[in-house]
Amino acid sequence: MLLNSIAGTKVVFETSDGALLLKHLRKNTIDVAMIDVRQPHTEHYKFCRALTKKNPTLRVIVVSQLDINESAHRYFKSGVSGFLGKDASAEQLANCIRSVTEKHPTNFGLSHLLAQAAALPQKSELILPEGRRLIEFSKREMEIIRLSCRERSNKQIADDLSISIRTVEQHRKRMMERTGTKNFIGTIMFVLKHQLLHIDDL
Repeated sequence: MLLNSIAGTKVVFETSDGALLLKHLRKNTIDVAMIDVRQPHTEHYKFCRALTKKNPTLRVIVVSQLDINESAHRYFKSGVSGFLGKDASAEQLANCIRSVTEKHPTNFGLSHLLAQAAALPQKSELILPEGRRLIEFSKREMEIIRLSCRERSNKQIADDLSISIRTVEQHRKRMMERTGTKNFIGTIMFVLKHQLLHIDDL
């Protein structure tokens, strides 16, 4: 099993019955629950919500062939902390588990960002009555944000856009200054929170 190959992880309970998992959690504590989902369904969202509501410290990761789209977003709204494809590598799985369990995670994957953004109230005060935005991003800046969400490094982004690494860093710095965020993760959260970029555009 792929999970057993990851250092620091141990499988303590396995079941194909959601009711048995809920029963197990009444007397036992686990850090992460991995839920295999084949097709999105209202009952799945309710089940994830029940898991996280009754066990606030539990982190739920959905494993599915689904793309990061509206279905995935609904899972995040239901309290899910991470989202992985079934073909995820051991490294991707380890990074996802790390990102949802560490207090100050150093690896922020796309699913982790979307989970946090989904939990935040959506804001609209960035739009003036005449429809002009108080904070606007250029086409190039939005490209850098999208590529960052895909976990591309500064060097990879520079190569993708045929610009220098220094230019990428300067763009990031300016965006952080304009949004008042301490790091670029905060900038991405700002953009998602204020719906300046939608999940389907990633």
